[in-house]
Amino acid sequence: MTNNKNELTKRFINELETSNNQIKNILNHLIYADAYLVYSDRTGILSKLEEYKIILFSLKQEKEIFDKYFNDIVESSINEVNASRITIENFNKNLIERRKKEYDFLFQKSTASLNNEQKNAIITDDKHNLVVAGAGSGKTEVLITRIAYLVERKQEKIAPKRILALAFQKKAGKEIEDRLSKMFGIGVKIKTFHSFGYEILSKPKLKFDTDEFIDELYKKAEKEPGFQNKLLAYMLYFGDDEAIKQQSDFKTKNE
Repeated sequence: MTNNKNELTKRFINELETSNNQIKNILNHLIYADAYLVYSDRTGILSKLEEYKIILFSLKQEKEIFDKYFNDIVESSINEVNASRITIENFNKNLIERRKKEYDFLFQKSTASLNNEQKNAIITDDKHNLVVAGAGSGKTEVLITRIAYLVERKQEKIAPKRILALAFQKKAGKEIEDRLSKMFGIGVKIKTFHSFGYEILSKPKLKFDTDEFIDELYKKAEKEPGFQNKLLAYMLYFGDDEAIKQQSDFKTKNE
């Protein structure tokens, strides 16, 4: 019985040490990458930490079963999880504050003084960023400075040719283009929604004889009983005269 207990304790210790090392590796990777932690990754890490914490607390409730050495490891692991959770929750906030100081030279080039919320919008780098602001509040200034930030930042630089900025009107697009060039010497593709849509539609497409292609598909399909039944149901639904003929109206079964 004692041997089984010792084996179980040893296995638990190995599992705890493995989990603790995984947490350390995740944190070390985040610190090394020094990149914004996107929402999906952040929630995923926090969810795993919470699951691990529940397991640790269940082990803590059974502390009478285990020896002091094991219970100390459990307690230490709980503290590790709590500290890691705080690190993850504050990671983006701390990164943004660092970047605001690091890239203040970009903010200084702005024609208007950027406030704290605008700077946050420029540096926040999730998969989808929604900025809601009223007329005359500096949305264009934020957009222009954000483009400059993506191009100039040291971490995960974005090449200007990979950036697309869309505007509703040509005038707004021209303003963005001129200000980007004048303030930062950067040129990116600026399009209106209409011109961008037209560009997509006007790109060369795969060319083939559509009628011939469809006719070939139809000839293959009409040999299949399932397709024939669907075709008849379709004709009946739309009241096709051909579908209401009697069997006696045809000379052959195939016809």
